[in-house]
Amino acid sequence: MRRPRLIVPLTLPPRGARAEDEDQGAGGAEDAEGPAASAARASEVLSAASDAELDQALAEAVEGRPGRYSVSVAELSGEGRRAEHSAEDPVDPASTYKLYVAYSALKQVEEDELQWEQSIVDGRDLDQCFYDMLAVSDNACAEALLNDVVGREQIVEDLPEVGALSTSFEIGDVRTTASDLTGMLARWEAGELPVQQQDGDALMGAMAENIHRDGIPAGVSGDVSDKVGFRGPYLHDAAIVHDDAGAWVLTILTEGSSWDEIAEISGEVEAALDR
Repeated sequence: MRRPRLIVPLTLPPRGARAEDEDQGAGGAEDAEGPAASAARASEVLSAASDAELDQALAEAVEGRPGRYSVSVAELSGEGRRAEHSAEDPVDPASTYKLYVAYSALKQVEEDELQWEQSIVDGRDLDQCFYDMLAVSDNACAEALLNDVVGREQIVEDLPEVGALSTSFEIGDVRTTASDLTGMLARWEAGELPVQQQDGDALMGAMAENIHRDGIPAGVSGDVSDKVGFRGPYLHDAAIVHDDAGAWVLTILTEGSSWDEIAEISGEVEAALDR
């Protein structure tokens, strides 16, 4: 039986949904209150200067730990701060590249170029592949979408829309940055990307059921929707965290580290944010 597309659990604070009425715009009405209204500030947060105090907290969180780290954080509620540590350094994305593939696939669904029931690989349709690619980090589905169904050229064309200006999909040299991943997830959470709410929820639902929970989810107290990457020495986690104060985004890209280190760093970042 085909797995139905998932919806973000209702226990989570509401996303900054794209309004159905075009006059309302992304993120809903300007006078709305609560986490959804705060999430609509994503573009403002991402374009603001990095918070020097938080930058220092990130540097201290990774200091003395084995391996190399790129860290980026953005608050979509509360004080709306952002901070980074080596967040502009391009690195091997491991499986976090699947987030970019997912975005382009959703766009093609909305443009009627792909259908959820369309067969992709190994007897699985797009609906099942979309879930498997994000929730269990399935490679066969992601590679089929990247190389054949969606296409590398289309994914590259879509990168500027999500703010991934430092990400590359060159064959044999795919790279991304912590800053690009945080920016993409912040815009997605805030409803600032040109995809419909119900299709965006397909991605958020799959991320919420990610089975790899030893990184950011193990280190913070909020509810986490995330996408991990692990290949060779690379361990990565890019996450949206929902807590009582709203939402924030954290990306930790590492080389030569461990899930325990990522979890500990996540906890220190949460403490620095005073959430």
